[in-house]
Amino acid sequence: MKNIYNRCKISFCLQAVKLCEKAKETLQIPNAGGNSEYSEAVSISLFRSIGYYSFVLENQVKYCLHSKMIDFVSYYKTKRVGVSVTRLFGFPGYRNIPFEEVNRLLRKKIYGLVVARNCVAKYHRFINCVLHIFTPSIDAALVAYHLFPQLMQEYDTGNKVYLLVTVTCDSSVYTNNY
Repeated sequence: MKNIYNRCKISFCLQAVKLCEKAKETLQIPNAGGNSEYSEAVSISLFRSIGYYSFVLENQVKYCLHSKMIDFVSYYKTKRVGVSVTRLFGFPGYRNIPFEEVNRLLRKKIYGLVVARNCVAKYHRFINCVLHIFTPSIDAALVAYHLFPQLMQEYDTGNKVYLLVTVTCDSSVYTNNY
């Protein structure tokens, strides 16, 4: 197996992220479900800061079939990329996250990315996918980092699914209170 760890990254966000204009826009439009507007906005700002551009937001992405959805489509250099954003935190206390929960979330989100990629309409079609996880737990980030390559062997992803885990203690990302 080629070094799959090249497709896994852990980043640390030690302070609140200044939202870019596109991220602020996401806070003004309806979300497809859940209480994740702020984490999606932070994700867009982080991706924007590393060179992603031309964002198509969750409710703007078109699908051929009723499908799992992604949170946004963007471009990096010349490639269109679909991004799914999620949060991984535990109760009681944000940092208590059992291995089983990390495993369950990764499986669910990888499956959703692959299904969405296969059902998106031609003008929003993407091959490369990023699963962006926010967590306050360094331990959970490390578990996801090491579990991800094993799960890639189980799913037919075409080696085009990437993992970015951002460790942050910004409680607004988890509570959606912004």
